[in-house]
Amino acid sequence: MLSPHMIGERIKARMAELGISQGYLAREVGVKQPTISALISGKSRSSTHLHLIARALQTTPAYLTGETDDPSIGAAALAYSPSDMEWLEVLHSLSPRDRNAVHVLMLTLAGRPLVLTIDDGSTHVPMLQSDRLEFKRA
Repeated sequence: MLSPHMIGERIKARMAELGISQGYLAREVGVKQPTISALISGKSRSSTHLHLIARALQTTPAYLTGETDDPSIGAAALAYSPSDMEWLEVLHSLSPRDRNAVHVLMLTLAGRPLVLTIDDGSTHVPMLQSDRLEFKRA
């Protein structure tokens, strides 16, 4: 269960690791020092400036709120499932041409067709046919 003081505890810990004061953090974020103090003491449980506080503390909002225990900036973005990792591995093993075809297929299946602009200024939408990829003028 998430501790009501999680944000404050983590802000305080990151400040100690970086050797910065509440006043310094407040100036970096553009808030008053009592705002930082209220978060640390638990009097305030969140802030609309949490993303800026996280950036100044060289971490993520996900770490400050307890969604992850890894304070590194890329931690939340790197939380891939084994299935996601398999997809990426297969994708990277494809030739550039096949990777592009998969990209078009995924966008099409997601309902987000890719529009290509050709050197002459015309736009084309790739259309996936049963055995080939065709481009139709948009």
